[in-house]
Amino acid sequence: MDQAARITADSADVESKLNQNKPLAKTSLMKYLVDALRKVCEAHSLSVGNSGKRGGPTKPDYVAALLQFQLRRISLEQDVEMSSDEQGEQSRGKKRNADEPNDERPMKLPIPKRVQPSTAPRAITVRVHKSARSWHHMAECRWTPSANGDINLVALGEQLNLRGELRVIDPKNFRPLFRYASGVLQAVDVDRCMTDGCLRVIVIPTPTTEGAHRIQLLQL
Repeated sequence: MDQAARITADSADVESKLNQNKPLAKTSLMKYLVDALRKVCEAHSLSVGNSGKRGGPTKPDYVAALLQFQLRRISLEQDVEMSSDEQGEQSRGKKRNADEPNDERPMKLPIPKRVQPSTAPRAITVRVHKSARSWHHMAECRWTPSANGDINLVALGEQLNLRGELRVIDPKNFRPLFRYASGVLQAVDVDRCMTDGCLRVIVIPTPTTEGAHRIQLLQL
């Protein structure tokens, strides 16, 4: 199979996976060609991160965009299904009332509407630790995620006046979480990274900020 044929086959396979009603695993799309992932992202006009060394998208950036797209599609379909259920229940109620005699027709009662849960992001507590396994934190703040639930780690670091790269600690192994998108903690990872109601982070100094980072840690 030549390259063009493989890109076409991979693209079709990716589209098929995106149509599944169960959220995909983060590694389920990594086996496909990056050209095929790019083709699907362009077909759906998706916004893709730029974590490459030259400022361009990488395979994890395309995968992250496609996973977010699938989650939004599943959520939208669930909302449509709930709305259809409500309309069907109202139609069945009207038909039953019309079939009953006028003199024995029961009083019509309003059909209660389902209360949709609030989708507004809630503020969370963020704590800065010296290392991934340190118990006591050096600083903390309250942070509200963006409208889609993501957390901008770059903006968070600026609010905390930290120099270097902010990394979230994975509570399962006490190591920095794998970066699926540069400078962003995706909404699907926020809840699973919370520990005792807090999000734990550390600062990874860059070569140009390492000296300043050490001075900053001594001042905290």
